[in-house]
Amino acid sequence: MGVTVIDPADPAVTGFDLVLVRDHGPSTPVRDLATAAVASARPVVPVTGVILTCGQGEYGDRRRHEAVTSQITGWLNLKACAPVPLETRLDIRDWRLCATAEAFMSVLARLDIVVTTRLHGLALALTAGVPALAVDPVAGGGKVTAQARAWRWPGLVPAEQAADERRLDVLWDWCLSAAGRQAARDASGRPHHDLRFQLDALVAAMGLR
Repeated sequence: MGVTVIDPADPAVTGFDLVLVRDHGPSTPVRDLATAAVASARPVVPVTGVILTCGQGEYGDRRRHEAVTSQITGWLNLKACAPVPLETRLDIRDWRLCATAEAFMSVLARLDIVVTTRLHGLALALTAGVPALAVDPVAGGGKVTAQARAWRWPGLVPAEQAADERRLDVLWDWCLSAAGRQAARDASGRPHHDLRFQLDALVAAMGLR
């Protein structure tokens, strides 16, 4: 039922008493059965960007990257969501990666939530006004925690709590709530005074002013 038939005389076809064809040669094709299943599926689930890191050797024995990744991906596997694995690295030679910042931000803007262990996963999600559930993979806090403080973003889980599924669930629900979405939009709209300061300091150091 619902198959493509190339050769009606093929034993793969003639061995059945009845074949209900999806498409065959010049005959009028019909829609695939999968579309009926999707049409009757459960309500739409959150589209979830997943941005992870496994490097950062500079943190030495404070690294918990492998354990944290295993814990949050195992937790995500049980969530009703549509996961979209993403990489923040841009590459014009790899079709699987965005070639420009504009392309990457266009993807982020269409997500409902981002789950990330990367600094840029957190910062860019909030720049796009998308709630981020950030998990710092460094024991004692590293650059992800620092960035959450810079953005005044509460959606942060330390490495030591990455296995606490209840904690993750609470932040997941908050990120997807009206309050969480509004908090992300508010974060996106705040003035970037600290960025301006850094750029001004660089220009001054180069003697351009």
